[in-house]
Amino acid sequence: MDQISSPTVHILLATYQGAEHIEEQLKSIAMQTYTQWRLLISDDGSKDATIEIVEEFAKQHPQKVTLIKGPCKGSTFNFFNLIQKVEYRNDIDLFAFCDQDDLWLPDKLEMAANYHQKNPSTPLPNLYCGRTRITNGKLDPIGLTKIPKRPLTFGNALTQNIASGNTMVFNVPLLKIMRHIAPEHSVWHDWTAYLATTACGGTVFYDKEPQLLYRQHSTNVIGANDGLITRFSRLIPNLKGKYKAWGGLNEKALSSIENFMNTKTKITYQAFKKIRDSKNIRARLQNALLAKLYRQSIFESIILYGAIILKRT
Repeated sequence: MDQISSPTVHILLATYQGAEHIEEQLKSIAMQTYTQWRLLISDDGSKDATIEIVEEFAKQHPQKVTLIKGPCKGSTFNFFNLIQKVEYRNDIDLFAFCDQDDLWLPDKLEMAANYHQKNPSTPLPNLYCGRTRITNGKLDPIGLTKIPKRPLTFGNALTQNIASGNTMVFNVPLLKIMRHIAPEHSVWHDWTAYLATTACGGTVFYDKEPQLLYRQHSTNVIGANDGLITRFSRLIPNLKGKYKAWGGLNEKALSSIENFMNTKTKITYQAFKKIRDSKNIRARLQNALLAKLYRQSIFESIILYGAIILKRT
C-alpha cells in the first residue's frame, strides 16, 4: 500500500488497571503489517503497572504513542475522551477502537485500511467491524462470535449492537458525528458508532474473518454474548426495563445528531420516539413496523416486540 496516499490509522486505546495483559496487546500492535499507525492511550487512573508498561512501549516507538489522562468515569466515557482528543491531519485518516486485554492478529489494520481505501464514502460515515475469535484468559480458543444474519440497518441499530468495538475501524465523517454525542447519552461506545453510522446514511461492513483474539476473563467490561442461555438471561431483564433505559439513551444520542440524518432515517427516528411516547399498544406496534425495528434473531425480535407491547422500550 502506497504510504503517501495511505491513511494513518489512529488507534484509540482505553486503559484501566490493565497491567496483566496490556503488554501482549501492545506487542501485537507493534507487529501489525500495516505500519502507518499512531496510538493514543487514555488511562482512567490506573494504580497498577499499566502506565509504566505504556511508557516503556512509547520509548520503543517514538513519535507514535501519546498518553493522556482519562475522565475516570468508566469505559464508555474513556473511549469518548479519545474520540474528542484524537488529532488527525488528513481527511482520509482512520480510527480504530482498541481494548487493553485483546491480541490483534498481524493483518488486522491492513484488512481494515484496505477496505476503506477500496470503499471510500466521504462525506458519509463508514464503519468497518467484524467477527472475533473468543479465547479464555490464557488465549486458548473457545469459539467465534456469530455473524449477523440480517441486514445492518438503522432499524437494527436502534435495538441492538452487532459488533464489538475492538473490531471497529472508521472514517473521519463518523468521528466528527460522534463528537456531537455526549458520553452520558451512550449505552456503549461501539453501539453508538453503529447507531450513528446507520442514522446518518453511512455504510457498515462486517468482516466475516476474525482479525483479533477476544480475551474473556472475570474483569471484562462486556463479554461475548453468543450462547442461547446467555442471550436468554440477558434479554429477559429487558422486559423489566433495560430496553427502556437503552432506548432513552439512544434517543438522546440521536437528538444530538439529527441534523446529520437524511429524510428516510429521520422518519425512522420519529417513529422510534413515538413508540416510547405512546400509551396505545396498537400505535406502538404500528410505529415499530414503520421504523422497521428488529434484532438479528427471531427469538430476540420476539422479546423486543414483547417489550414494545408491555411498554418496556
